[in-house]
Amino acid sequence: MNGWPAFLTASLAGSALSLLLATLILWRGGRLLLNFLADRTMNILLTDPYRHNLWEFISASRRSGPQLLIENSMRAATGEVIKRPMGSPKPSPQFEAISFTPAQVNRAAAPGITDLSVVIGPKAGRPLTLPIPIVIGGMGYGVGITREVWSALLGGATAMGTVVNTGEGTVSLEDVRAAGGRFILQWGRTHWAKQPDLLLACSGVEIHFGQGSSAGMGIHIPPEELKDARTHMKLGPREWGRIGERFPGVRGIADLGRMVSQLREASGGAPIGGKISPGDDIEACLDTLLQCGADFITIDGAQAGTKGSEPIIEDDFGLPTFFALCRARHYFETRRVNGVSLIVSGGLATPGHFLKAIALGATAVAIGTPALYAVTHGQLQRALPFEPPTELVLMTGRRTGAFDPVEGARALAMYLKSCVDEMAMGIRAMGKASLKEVSSADLFALDPEVARVAGIRYAGDVRADLYRRNRSRGRRPGTGPQRGARWRERS
Repeated sequence: MNGWPAFLTASLAGSALSLLLATLILWRGGRLLLNFLADRTMNILLTDPYRHNLWEFISASRRSGPQLLIENSMRAATGEVIKRPMGSPKPSPQFEAISFTPAQVNRAAAPGITDLSVVIGPKAGRPLTLPIPIVIGGMGYGVGITREVWSALLGGATAMGTVVNTGEGTVSLEDVRAAGGRFILQWGRTHWAKQPDLLLACSGVEIHFGQGSSAGMGIHIPPEELKDARTHMKLGPREWGRIGERFPGVRGIADLGRMVSQLREASGGAPIGGKISPGDDIEACLDTLLQCGADFITIDGAQAGTKGSEPIIEDDFGLPTFFALCRARHYFETRRVNGVSLIVSGGLATPGHFLKAIALGATAVAIGTPALYAVTHGQLQRALPFEPPTELVLMTGRRTGAFDPVEGARALAMYLKSCVDEMAMGIRAMGKASLKEVSSADLFALDPEVARVAGIRYAGDVRADLYRRNRSRGRRPGTGPQRGARWRERS
């Protein structure tokens, strides 16, 4: 028995030594194999002519991009028009080329709580007052997202005191009352979007003329994609969901004006607005909406997303959000428009983007894609790695049953809180106490063309006016009586 521990120790030591030796052999052999494969690969890449060289594919993909290669393959596979969810991949560099001026030497950053409240339609019978300048843009149950996701959006927005837009889908008054929330009713070009019983309950009405990701196009949705929403949309089992290009009976400004008046009366004075996809005729669209008595206008720029739209519409139509916003602000200032709110959406993804858009003239911003990613926080693993996160939220998704609306609502509320807290810090860093004090005068651009379009200063231009003022303030006390008076006044 005394030899048993010694035998066991020797066996374990032998096993450990064998394992170490095997590891070293595999490591050494693996390195040799990898070296051989790497040498062989490099030799092929560096010696084969381009017509046989795999690098030709990499060279071609750098020219056209992997997305175009994949989308062209989709076109070739089916022969059908493809639809891309979540909007165009084209970037929005203009907002990145804008910065704020911080308060430090000549003025101090502001302490304390910042007022971020806004009013949509201040001249309406019952204006929409919000504690934060962020609303959830139109995403419709049935035509886009599931009922559970819309419920999560409503719950998260309600928790932060803001509103969610019904989009081109359908919604029941029971769902809204269950969440205790407020909402903007989107008045669309289809029968199920016109729900008179929701007019008195809504916080505002948005007439849908178009959106950045699909312009003013109508859509036809097959019944299998509508699933359980068909009942709420009052459609038969095999009936398609059809959204037209025009409002029935509306052919001109007079008809549109009557529609606005009727909606205002039926809603008890709620703000009435219009949503457009801006083009080079944006001023004409604004002019028409103002003539019809709109209380607010939603501009959905070309970077906006959707549940699925044709790449040609997403990539090759419409004004980018930055240009549309700057032209709208210029129009409002030139025509001295007052009391009409401007909501801007499309490609705005960060608190910095939101604050810059408001400084450039927006009353509030509407978000879509960021809100969808927020409600899926903590749930992405239920779709990944084999399917995209959209499979959790879209009606056509394969993993919609795995989405938890309560968890989604909480995540959205936390996201909105984080965004507005960050915006408040930015306002305080400018030495201001309220969102209402922020304007384009607080901005400068790193690109001269961006500065010209936005009507703000270019960072490369020397501020000679400030330099001269600082020189006069730099005199010794007593050498200039006016200087001393100004200094005592500031102190």
